[in-house]
Amino acid sequence: MKIRLFLCMLIGLWLHGGAAGTGSEAANISDTPELTLREALIRGVENNLDIKVKKSDVYIAGQNVILNQSAFDPLVDASVAVAETQIPTNVSSYGSDFSEDRRKEGSAGISKKLEMGTRGKLSARTNRAVTNSSTTDLQPEYRDYLVLEITQPLLKDFGPSVNTSDVRVAENQKAQAKLLYFAQINEIVKTIETVYYELVKAVQALEYRMESRELALTLLEGNRKKFDSGVVPISEVQSAETIVASRDEQILYARQQVEVISDQLKDLLNLQKDDPLYATLIVPEKIVKTEGTYPAMDTALEIALVNRPELQAQRLEIQNRDIKLAYYKNQKLPRVDLSGTFGVNGLSGESVSTIYGHNPSEYDGNYSQAFSSMMDRDGYSWRAGINVLYPLGNRSAKALYSMTREGKQQAIYRYKRIESRTETGVKNAMVNANRSMERLFVAETFESLAAVSLAQEMKRLSEGLSDTFRIVTFQANLIEAKIRKVTALVDYYKGLSDLYYNMGTILDRHHMTVTLNTEETTGHEK
Repeated sequence: MKIRLFLCMLIGLWLHGGAAGTGSEAANISDTPELTLREALIRGVENNLDIKVKKSDVYIAGQNVILNQSAFDPLVDASVAVAETQIPTNVSSYGSDFSEDRRKEGSAGISKKLEMGTRGKLSARTNRAVTNSSTTDLQPEYRDYLVLEITQPLLKDFGPSVNTSDVRVAENQKAQAKLLYFAQINEIVKTIETVYYELVKAVQALEYRMESRELALTLLEGNRKKFDSGVVPISEVQSAETIVASRDEQILYARQQVEVISDQLKDLLNLQKDDPLYATLIVPEKIVKTEGTYPAMDTALEIALVNRPELQAQRLEIQNRDIKLAYYKNQKLPRVDLSGTFGVNGLSGESVSTIYGHNPSEYDGNYSQAFSSMMDRDGYSWRAGINVLYPLGNRSAKALYSMTREGKQQAIYRYKRIESRTETGVKNAMVNANRSMERLFVAETFESLAAVSLAQEMKRLSEGLSDTFRIVTFQANLIEAKIRKVTALVDYYKGLSDLYYNMGTILDRHHMTVTLNTEETTGHEK
């Protein structure tokens, strides 16, 4: 019996030491500056990495628009070349056993595709040629060419709607990226708000657990005095010591919850090591009961279906499927292209004697004369025609059309699913807010009654009409009532947060405005 009593006293002293440490940690919490909800939300929107990823998606989508628009950019080409040819020959007019040809050439051109599908190219070419032929009047010989080529699709790839489909899809994808960026902000704001309220509850629960321990210590001290006076048996002291140990464990668990949730909030805020809050617990501001007004169910649903960025983004996805569907429908047509070419050319050179004598050419002149000859349209060429191409069976185009048509149906299903989830989210949030407020009123009554009951039972204890077990029960009821009260209040605010999130107006609720520069990257280099 003496050994058992000694062990009980030793355990009690150890628990008192642990509790003292816990109380010191709790004091440290109270010494930490508060972080308001608005400050947390602003930090989260500015620093959260998930938001930065979505912002980067907007920039990438903008570059993709430019990439698709570049299909209509003019293309410039140019080339220069030098060539020499020597071929054995048995023709006496060359004056040797070889025909020799030396050339210098240059060309330049510009081409462009139009939204109608028209492809045009304007090219210029010039060359200088020298041969050893004794029948050529001009040595060297200069030739200039100017050629215009046009191809116009008549069925497949005809019209702006077909040829700008990739651009319009990319523009919609950019708009989608913006919407999903704001959707991510809404998600982070809601998550931060939820975790923040959970931290409020955890800190408040820790305070109540400490209050519970103080009540147990008061009971223990009273029982020891009564034991020393011979009024109660040792079992009453041991029971009170057990309760103190139990409440020490509850304090440690409550402290654990505060630390875990505080770290979760730090992660959402993306706090860095140089931030003053990085190495400390985050202490939230206290929340109070407010009976705010919020839209009725029908109004909330209407607002949600209009404002939810996920729904808006999915509507754009359906539009994209329609654009691609029209494009692939056009691709099932045969390719029938009208093509035309018109060109002019000019000639000049230095007249020389030939085997036929010296008969000066009318094109005798320097290099610039070839250009003048071309502009005078001394030489010309033209061609017009129709090209037809059609793959037998055309299975590729038909398969792409069928895949896109099914993809559109998938997009519609996804839209309806998001719509359904949004409606369910609004309804559940409304239920949580309403029922939590009802629970709060009941919890306040519970707390008031529990406090009265404990006070009455403590009076009975002082009169010797109660015992440790009953006092502990009434103490637990009071602390439980307080924790239920703060839980109901937190659930009410979480319900409101969820409601405005599902309505797509959570930023408006917190009077927050987010601007987006689509030309700005999230990195250090542009």
